Amino acid sequence: MFHKYKLENLIVIPRIVTIHYLELDKSFSYEGEQHDFWEMVYADSEEIGIRAGDQTFVLQEGQAVFHKPNEFHSLSALEKPANVFIASFDCSSEAMRFFSQKIVSVPPEMRRLIASILNEARQTFLLRPDKPFIKRMEKLPSPPLGSLQLIRLYLECLLIHILREENSQTRPLFVPESEYSNNILKEIEQSLQSMIFEGFSLNRLCQRIGISKTRLYNFYRQQTGKTVGQRFSQIRLEEAKRLLRKTGHVGITADTLGFSSEGYFIHFFKKHTGLTPKNYLKGIAAAADSFTE
Repeated sequence: MFHKYKLENLIVIPRIVTIHYLELDKSFSYEGEQHDFWEMVYADSEEIGIRAGDQTFVLQEGQAVFHKPNEFHSLSALEKPANVFIASFDCSSEAMRFFSQKIVSVPPEMRRLIASILNEARQTFLLRPDKPFIKRMEKLPSPPLGSLQLIRLYLECLLIHILREENSQTRPLFVPESEYSNNILKEIEQSLQSMIFEGFSLNRLCQRIGISKTRLYNFYRQQTGKTVGQRFSQIRLEEAKRLLRKTGHVGITADTLGFSSEGYFIHFFKKHTGLTPKNYLKGIAAAADSFTE
């Protein structure tokens, strides 16, 4: 009997969003954007200025940088005309975490893959260098057979070759699934803790973790049985109790936690405890809670 090997999918790209090859003039500067998919920027000639989140740096000729989903990013020419290749795409493969804000040098053999992507894209879409930030590429009426699949395969090959290049025996590239899940949960918890005094923002949380809203919701619900919103309310409630016991003042606690009004804070507190903040301070629950600190 012949044995059939199941093919592993290290990286799967289900959707291409945009592909561009831009010839930037020396004064080019883009104010920036953010979106819920990956973006690769490759400096084909000359250096370009890059902003990724709160970092700014120079991308050298022959280097590529990867912007993770929901990361604010921008680019600019550095007083010289420059050519740049940009590809944006959906990908939820765990291996993509390696590319988060990653700068890589692209050797000649990998540049041929980029050229192949661009070649297929030119035969498939009406590329508009004069409109580099369109949100929908116009498909040509009669693209070559299988061109979209080849774009996907070339891009997946490029990413896999980069992973191979960066991998080493002394430093494993990927962690076990259980450790990966634990690391993500720790990142989420730390991010939620940092939002206690500024308010919950799902967009900001996704940006910090580097995954989409849908994936974050499903992952956290599967791992904890709660939503991230429910967990944030729990964290904020615990801090509210601590501040009430420390200050004995409802208004100060509401202001410190960033509530828009004292009334809204009272509503929040009663919804989750069944008590008003003042009644909480009068009861034995506050005294019992203080024993655990």
